[in-house]
Formats: sequence, C-alpha cells, structure tokens
Amino acid sequence: MFIKNKVPIRLRKKTAPYFGVVRCPKYKFGDYQNEILHVHWCSDEDMESITRIFTKKCIEYENQRYLNTNKAILKLPNELKELKAKQDSHHKATSQNILHRWREFLVGEIVDKLKNKHNFFEESAELYTESHLKRIVMRFEFILNSFLRNFVKNSIDDWINFLRSFTLPKYDSGELWQRSQTPLLIISLSYKRPEKDKRPRRKKIDETLDPEA
Repeated sequence: MFIKNKVPIRLRKKTAPYFGVVRCPKYKFGDYQNEILHVHWCSDEDMESITRIFTKKCIEYENQRYLNTNKAILKLPNELKELKAKQDSHHKATSQNILHRWREFLVGEIVDKLKNKHNFFEESAELYTESHLKRIVMRFEFILNSFLRNFVKNSIDDWINFLRSFTLPKYDSGELWQRSQTPLLIISLSYKRPEKDKRPRRKKIDETLDPEA
C-alpha cells in the first residue's frame, strides 16, 4: 500500500562533462607532520611540563575572587566601616597572593625549566626577537592574560550576584527592588535635638525698654 501511494521523486538528471584526469602529486603527510612536531612546543619535554604546571596554577587561582562574597565568613550584617575593612583586607591578601605566589612562582618555574636551553639574559634585542625564547614567552603571556581576564570578569560577576542576592525583584511584575530577608548592612540612625535658642525674645526686650511697664 505504501509503495503504491508513494510519490516518486522527480529530479532532473545532470551529467557533468568529462574534462580529463588531473594527477595530484603525492602529499608528504609524514614529512610535514614531523616538521610541525619539531617546531611545536610539545616536542620539548620541559616545555610540556612547564605548560602543565602553568595551566594548573592558573586554573587554581582563577577560582579566587578579589572581593569576599562568602556570607558565612563575613558574618552579615556588618556596619559599613566594618564591611569595608573586611573587603580591603581580603583584597590586599588576594593581590599579594597573586603577585607573589602566582606570578613569581610561574616566572621562577619558567626560568628554572628552560635556563639550560635558552638564554634569559640576552642583551641583543635583535637576537632575542629572532630567538625561540621570545615565542615561548609570548605563549605564556597569552595564557596568563587570558586567565587574568577571566579572573577579573568572574570577580565582577560574583560581586554583582552577591549584591543581587539581597534583593528579590519580580521583573515580570515591573518591580525593581524588594526587601530582602537577609540584611547586608547595619545602619545606625540618630536624631540630634537642636539646641535651645538662648537669644532673648522680642517681647521681653520690649517690656524692658518700655518705661510704663
């Protein structure tokens, strides 16, 4: 039944004209592969090792944040001065950690692993530009810049989400803000009564100056 009701596909048959046969030279895949592997960074065991260490360290520090958003550690709510002091302390500690334990560690590992094959104290700018060491340094610079951008972006996104957690807006209802059950800051309000006006009133002055009073 299906075969009888099936609509045949009507396509125009087109035959390409015959122009002949072109013989392509044999592709030297093995030679090209060996050439690429010889130039590629993975051909050096030290480069492969330092790349793994570099990437592992970058991923480890990428999970850190410039600002502390752990509510349990912050022990919210805080006064504004107290919250600022905690964030300043966390920011300084993270900056020092990145500067010393991240940057200096990676630079030291690169020099220690590659010092036997590359001259890190080349005085000629032209020789350094043409050397293989410059490509290696640029490679690690690209990796480091990429992870630093991710680190900064993640820190900003994490802080924004932290602030948003204290609001419960209903965007579908046109709301922008709503009172949160978890407070962030302690705000102390005080009212200072104005001092009593010690200047003599006009009526008493008039009574004093009036001789008939």
